[in-house]
Amino acid sequence: VALVSVIATFATAHRLGPFAFGNDPNASLMLMELYFGVMTISSLLGGAVVAQRNRAQRELEAAHRELEERVVQRTQELRHVNADLELEIAERRRTEARLHLLARAFEHSGEPALITDASMHIISVNPAFSAVTGYSAAEINGRDLNLLAALGQGKGLYEQLLTRLGQAGE
Repeated sequence: VALVSVIATFATAHRLGPFAFGNDPNASLMLMELYFGVMTISSLLGGAVVAQRNRAQRELEAAHRELEERVVQRTQELRHVNADLELEIAERRRTEARLHLLARAFEHSGEPALITDASMHIISVNPAFSAVTGYSAAEINGRDLNLLAALGQGKGLYEQLLTRLGQAGE
């Protein structure tokens, strides 16, 4: 750039080259200086733009790496959560299968059976219970367990139930 500037100045001072402007060497030199000034400013702006672009590119790459790391981390977390959910689903299926078997055993048992809630209200009775007592599920469900003693089912059955419940700790 310095060599081109020296050659352009020499040529312009001797009224040669593209900057030779009429017979006035000062006007020609001013035209050349204006050209080099515009070129210098353009070069500086271009360099600033390239530097800014490079800085933005580095920041974008850093942000991309950070995002990729977060995606990998979150994917691992989701895999762990998914594995836990799969275990929970499997356990619930096993529990559901056991409950289904218990419900079938309750329903098909030859022994009278009933289920109460914590307040000792009858929730369900099996067909054997209905056959022994004569009360259908619709008639007795929702009633208090004390009803059995009041209905004349004998203190033996009622007290047996209470004793068994007491032994089970329920």
